[in-house]
Amino acid sequence: MQLPLLALRDSLIKKLENLGRLNWVIEECKILELITYECKDEENAYLSIKGSGILDVRGITVLSFLYKFREIEAKKRDRPPFKIISDRKLLELSQNWQKEKNKLYKMDLNEDGFYSRLYKAFEEGLNSKLKTRPKVDKKIINMIKILSRINQYFKYEKNSKILNKNKEIFICFFLIYFKFM
Repeated sequence: MQLPLLALRDSLIKKLENLGRLNWVIEECKILELITYECKDEENAYLSIKGSGILDVRGITVLSFLYKFREIEAKKRDRPPFKIISDRKLLELSQNWQKEKNKLYKMDLNEDGFYSRLYKAFEEGLNSKLKTRPKVDKKIINMIKILSRINQYFKYEKNSKILNKNKEIFICFFLIYFKFM
């Protein structure tokens, strides 16, 4: 007896051969195989949370510990991290850490509960060595600003196919220029 998926595969191959598309599908699948997953920088992943740029040094430190706590809880529960605590709530806890610490402390913190573990992570963030944002090369910042301006210019001219093609060429030259600068 043949498995249903194998039968489905054979059926699809026959249909693709009849349509003359089998080689095309194989070629597209090979291209898809080349796509690789890029793992995020776990050590600084908390800095990618939208709005984290406004945090002070203590807030960044608290955020790093809360982010790590959320990741551990998510793995424990086999759930996505945003289902444990949203990015917005992590940012809120980190931004207003003085008020939030008092709120957490007043909650019913049983020994083994979620809020007890959250409070411990919060305390670790408050009592640990301060973390700072990694310095970003000014060349990269300038490149991003210029690319943003280029993009804005071409948005206004988006109806022109010639300009869109020129945009691609211009950006390629621009990136090559910055690479060798």
